[in-house]
Amino acid sequence: MLSSVTDMEASEIFIELQDQYMTAKCFLASAEILDKQGHRKEAEKYYRSAIQTAAPIKDEGKKSWFYFRYAMKLLELGEHEKAKQLLLYLLSLESLKDSQKLDVLKTLSDMAKVSKDEKGLKEYEEHSLKIIDKLLSEAKSPKERLRLLFNKGHDLHDLEKYETALETFERTIKLAESISANDRLPDVWASIAEVPS
Repeated sequence: MLSSVTDMEASEIFIELQDQYMTAKCFLASAEILDKQGHRKEAEKYYRSAIQTAAPIKDEGKKSWFYFRYAMKLLELGEHEKAKQLLLYLLSLESLKDSQKLDVLKTLSDMAKVSKDEKGLKEYEEHSLKIIDKLLSEAKSPKERLRLLFNKGHDLHDLEKYETALETFERTIKLAESISANDRLPDVWASIAEVPS
């Protein structure tokens, strides 16, 4: 618990300095340490303190990470509806980067699969596809294009657009081979095998 106490002492200093961002980071660090030590329920109050401290921060990009981490903790503790509301709030932030929106959408999609929310799943996957297509048009790195194509194939599969999903996975294989990213091929072939014939 020594590291956690050190983080809490640091948070008191930042509170005195009225530095909300650094104070929130200290609370988050304490929560992460408690998680690693196996005190997963006790860690929740520190995640909560982090978002409460970060709430007044005007920079939405800075505080969004604290909200996302707390949503993940709520999911872990079975508080699915609260987690969903936090994630939907994050998705509504105009300042959220596209890559961050994809992380949020993937989590929402996974939740929709578990709860068999077909309407929600379709909405999240279609939103995700639009962002992926935008990022693909902007991507300069072949490795980034490879990652995005792979994710696009999965989204298409979840939307039951199987033919287009297969075409996308085939494009992924060609790109992987062209840049010698052979370590990605097993995952792509495994995804292809899951597509209904």
